[in-house]
Amino acid sequence: MYKDKNRRQYARYRTQQLFIEVKVPGVDRHPDRVKGIDFNAHGLAFIVSAQQFDIGEQLELNIRLEKIHLTQLIAEVRNIQDDRYGVKFVFTAEHMKTAAVLDGLEEIARILNASHTAVVDTGLRKTKKRDRFSDKW
Repeated sequence: MYKDKNRRQYARYRTQQLFIEVKVPGVDRHPDRVKGIDFNAHGLAFIVSAQQFDIGEQLELNIRLEKIHLTQLIAEVRNIQDDRYGVKFVFTAEHMKTAAVLDGLEEIARILNASHTAVVDTGLRKTKKRDRFSDKW
């Protein structure tokens, strides 16, 4: 689908103040704190050295920014470069479709965008609807 090196579809924002924990679902282990690189309401990138993940593997994330606490977010590993992982949120689980999760992801994007000059399209619900129906054409 993408022929050039930059495959990003949405603007991303630096995550200096974002608290991120990652774990593999179903594994009896505490989540690892990771260093975020960038974020948008569709996914994020982080650096981790304590664990290794594979392309297509689903992860469980906890994200916190200011008063926003999102837990048990499901994301799929889409890109790996050394110890940098790019993940895309998976909105098929029921709790990922809730207003609390969607609003929280959009609000985090707005807060992070406030300190940047880039423009963000936070129409997550509109995009999710378009993605849901695009495979029917």
